[in-house]
Amino acid sequence: MGQCSNPKGKKPAHSDTSTGKKRKAGSLDRATNTIMEFMEMSRKRCSDKESESQKTIESTSMHDPFSMAKAVAILNTILDVDDYTLFKVLNELHKLESRVAFITLNSERRRGWMDLVSSLP
Repeated sequence: MGQCSNPKGKKPAHSDTSTGKKRKAGSLDRATNTIMEFMEMSRKRCSDKESESQKTIESTSMHDPFSMAKAVAILNTILDVDDYTLFKVLNELHKLESRVAFITLNSERRRGWMDLVSSLP
């Protein structure tokens, strides 16, 4: 049952010639290349958007003297802060008024402010 009989002598709808296979392989290669190029363009566009977003965040942080990034940078310089105090202070620093107070206090007063914040319910 390998070959179909063709009583009228008509040519089959598809041929098993090597040119047909080459044509299919060529179109598959072109489609694959097109998809790969599209993926590369998408990756580049996404990467460009991420870098632009990062630049915006950095420029905003640099121009805002009371940014969260600046407050966290100051907090990271303070040694011997237990996790509970650290996370309570981070939670409090989401409030602009608290962030302004924390950043403008001198370094000796910050520790007392942090102890106060960690003792609050």
